[in-house]
Amino acid sequence: MEYEKRQTNAGPVYTARVELEADPITGKRKRTRITAKTEKELRRLITAAEHRVHTGTYIEPGKQSLREYLDDWLAKKGAGESIRPTTYRSYEQLIRVHILPALGNVRLQKLTAAQLESFYAERLGYGLSPRTVRYLHTILRQALQRAYELGTVPRNVATMAKPPKGSRPAISTWDVSQLRSFLQAADCDGYAPIWLLAISTGMRRGELLGLRWDDVDLAKGRIHVRRALAEIGSELRIQEPKTKSSRRVVPLSGHALAALKEHRSQQLQRRLRLGPLWNGNSPEYGDLVFTTADGKPIAPRNLIRRFKELSTVAKLPALAFHGLRHAHATQLLRDGISAKVVSERLGHASIALTLDTYSHVLPDMQDAAVATIDRALFGT
Repeated sequence: MEYEKRQTNAGPVYTARVELEADPITGKRKRTRITAKTEKELRRLITAAEHRVHTGTYIEPGKQSLREYLDDWLAKKGAGESIRPTTYRSYEQLIRVHILPALGNVRLQKLTAAQLESFYAERLGYGLSPRTVRYLHTILRQALQRAYELGTVPRNVATMAKPPKGSRPAISTWDVSQLRSFLQAADCDGYAPIWLLAISTGMRRGELLGLRWDDVDLAKGRIHVRRALAEIGSELRIQEPKTKSSRRVVPLSGHALAALKEHRSQQLQRRLRLGPLWNGNSPEYGDLVFTTADGKPIAPRNLIRRFKELSTVAKLPALAFHGLRHAHATQLLRDGISAKVVSERLGHASIALTLDTYSHVLPDMQDAAVATIDRALFGT
């Protein structure tokens, strides 16, 4: 084996220009340049390259940077693949703000699991939460998996990197008395039906704001969740539900059904009064259940602002709007409703996700189970 040895500030470097065996698929011979820190390591790398050529897994060295690859991958994600606009926006922002400044100049084929783990640690030190760093890991793993499938890299190094661990954040919600206080404070509010539906169905904010009247069966007391309203920058868009299981049918309680019927009646009267000034039933949004006073879609940020104002009026602890969904699920589980039923109402991908999310309720359920078996066997 002929090689070149040169001295650098970091120590000796061994370089060999190698002509490998013919590719069994194409019949072409491979010529490449291999560099290592020791002669032994150089021999090992040459042997490994010859093995990959022989097995048809050899990949020509490339100069594409991670930045160039991610730009192309993200563009294809946004153009041709099924991805929600909100998901695309979060991918783009996290790649631009965090991944590219730290790793963008690294050659795609030179990226290592150790570099990824160092990047995760650096981001944690920067102040990102473990959950956000794990999301960065998910994006990189997904992108590099596609590079592996296309034969651009020999392996997906993200599968070998360990993202930070972290416990699921504690769920914040209100108890039944607090929910009642909120509904009382919001009784005459213009968004009153939304608050009641959020609490009584556990629907997501976007699902509520994207609800159309043809999704509501007032005769049978059912809601068909088929779409959601999302805020992309300053633009409101109708998009697919969060997951496949998010498409679901949600039975309504008597109070929620009555509130929807009353809301429907009032909305029809308002439409008649406004006539051509009514902006509802557009081709883009459809005949929305919940709208502004003149029929336009409600911006999620405005709903959240009003929710915070009413929470203050009711003198309740601060809570994210999503906390109403948590309140719905928590109360059902505490009242002994099957986790399977709760999972279906929420549109979770699996019952395991429901049990994991609401594990704080399980100790109470265990206590109730003990009391139930005693009553059944001994009447006490």
